[in-house]
Amino acid sequence: MKRTLIIFLSALFIITNASEYKHSDAMRTMLNYLYSSNYDSALSVSDSIMNINQVAGEYMKMSILGTYMSDFETDTLENEFYNLYEAIIKNRNSDDAMIMFFVGGAYFQKSSYLAMKRNYTGALQHGLKASSYFNKTLDKDSTLYDAYLSNGIIDYFKGKFLMGFGKNTAGKNEIKLAAERGLFTKYPAYDMLAIIYSMEEQYDTALIYSDILLKAFPSNRMFLFTRIKILLDAEDYESALQYLNILENNIMQYQEMTYYNIAYVRYNKALCFKELNMNTQSMEYIEKVLSMEKYISIDGRLKDFINKANELKKKIS
Repeated sequence: MKRTLIIFLSALFIITNASEYKHSDAMRTMLNYLYSSNYDSALSVSDSIMNINQVAGEYMKMSILGTYMSDFETDTLENEFYNLYEAIIKNRNSDDAMIMFFVGGAYFQKSSYLAMKRNYTGALQHGLKASSYFNKTLDKDSTLYDAYLSNGIIDYFKGKFLMGFGKNTAGKNEIKLAAERGLFTKYPAYDMLAIIYSMEEQYDTALIYSDILLKAFPSNRMFLFTRIKILLDAEDYESALQYLNILENNIMQYQEMTYYNIAYVRYNKALCFKELNMNTQSMEYIEKVLSMEKYISIDGRLKDFINKANELKKKIS
């Protein structure tokens, strides 16, 4: 669940209020490219936006780079990502609502990236800075509905992480407002609602939001990860296998060297087969996970999947 949330958070802040800009059509085009995992085309559009509005273009480009690094579990674009971050937050003293939004978004992008790298203290610090700027944004313009998504997510999880609060209805309502009224937040907001409702064990509702996402972008890996998370949480292993097969084909075609994603799919297929009493198939995928031990030097997180695969193997044996 944490990985799905991190991947998602890296993508969801590529949002703004189209009514403020003459280049809103270009921004919509860029978002469609992004959700279709066409990163080169998305970057090309963000560069064109930068020629019209530098801060908006920098923010869009930073968001695309963050999404790419999360999707491919890599830090190869980190320097450019941080350079864009520094350029954006130089505007932190602006009193323009949209500039405040971009600054808050830049802080949240860095928070999400640090969380992906398991620097949770840094992630929390930047997340709180982001929250401050989103509040300033809404104080300045309460109709900038896209900012409610960012703020709603922070409000929903802040109490949980800081003080152990349970469900946060106010935060969830802010996310729903972004889904219903935001101009660019529709799909990110639906994805977050799917994740939240799954966490709250309201799986039918979570699947309704997931259906919206996959109908629009059936091959989007982030939305597939969300669907699989819901089905695994609901212990619907047969359906989870169907989507794991789709995700596996996608990854092997486009991410054959993204070892963490491959291990995720292989382990969860082994788990589903085991829960469905298909032990022969489960053992096949357990061995596939164990065969990835040679890649631990490239990605140390594989050790967790290998340990879990060994535990699963003991249960079958």
